[in-house]
Amino acid sequence: MKIAMLYELFWPSHGGIENWLYSVCRELSQRGHSVDLITGRLPDTPQERVISSGFTVKRIDYGGMLQRKYISGCVNISRQLLWIPIASMWLRRYGHLYDIIHAHLQASLLAAALAVEPRRLVWSWHGTYRQVLYKMYSLPRAVWYDLGERIGIRIPCAACVTADSYTAVVAREEIRGIRTCMIPVHNGVDCEMFHPATVEKPPEWGKGFHILTARRLVYKNGIQFLIQALQEIIRQRPDISLIIYGKGPMEIKLRKLAERLNIVDNVRFLGVANHNDMPRLYNAADLIAIPSLMEASSLSVLEAMACGKPILTCPVGGIPEVAPEGCVVYAEPGNVESIKRQLQYMLFEMSDSERREMGTLAREHVCRNFTWARAVDRLERIYKQILNERV
Repeated sequence: MKIAMLYELFWPSHGGIENWLYSVCRELSQRGHSVDLITGRLPDTPQERVISSGFTVKRIDYGGMLQRKYISGCVNISRQLLWIPIASMWLRRYGHLYDIIHAHLQASLLAAALAVEPRRLVWSWHGTYRQVLYKMYSLPRAVWYDLGERIGIRIPCAACVTADSYTAVVAREEIRGIRTCMIPVHNGVDCEMFHPATVEKPPEWGKGFHILTARRLVYKNGIQFLIQALQEIIRQRPDISLIIYGKGPMEIKLRKLAERLNIVDNVRFLGVANHNDMPRLYNAADLIAIPSLMEASSLSVLEAMACGKPILTCPVGGIPEVAPEGCVVYAEPGNVESIKRQLQYMLFEMSDSERREMGTLAREHVCRNFTWARAVDRLERIYKQILNERV
């Protein structure tokens, strides 16, 4: 089977979708499929790069327009708008070479819909931020994503793959207009890469008890509520530090919040961590906090579970579908008192052995149910069903 994965901004960006694409494309290629990841050209990147046998990244552009619109670390609407005609022209020329065109997010779906017939088109909708869209983004960007969702689910395609069942419910009940089947395929985790290990704590962390959160610094990830919740807890236990890996538009506000609460020495912003370093960082931490206001089947939750760590998170989006109570501790999203209360429970009431037992249960659960192999099993069945219906 020859598959084209279509996505506007692949690495050097290292978000959840990029890690999804890398893991799924690699797994598909290991099963004998040929996968080309079609993405936009970036400055100082080769036009084509073979990642592994059967998995190639192809970067496309037209007169360097996409490269000129690239801004490191920034989601650029004008680049996404340019991506639609550029990707569409490329697919008109080369799309016939592929059995399946699998588009990711709305801009790629629009590009593919203009160039290929619906019966070969699969769209991945990697979760919705509808509940926080207008708080998270500027008005123009929020409108862009809102319209993208409303238009996207009205475009005919062979199948829409969602990262969780919640997204499908939102589509049916709030947006409506669906013309195709919606199939949940939960995210996965590499349980060989992410596993419990005894590691040295990074020296830049300092001494003490370390709570780790590795997230983009945006409104929907809820770090502002976590920082507020820690103020009183740090008074109770001054050796606690919050270790933050990530960048984003809220960084300045979050730094000022820590200063205003007089806990600046206990909140450490350490920039972006390479995904390959995450197993070491998860294992070095004493507790993982993922206080999101909205998520799909969160890769961060799955990876921390696979490392056998105690996790505080919120029952939003697709998280309850992958992390049952008993494997994580839940707090009410956006509720500082609830987050504080649950952190106090984990810190002062749970014993070390109880936290370890929770981590063990979490790892067993995720490695039994949410590996990349299982996710690709589902995708293969979708692809084969589409091909069989076309015969």
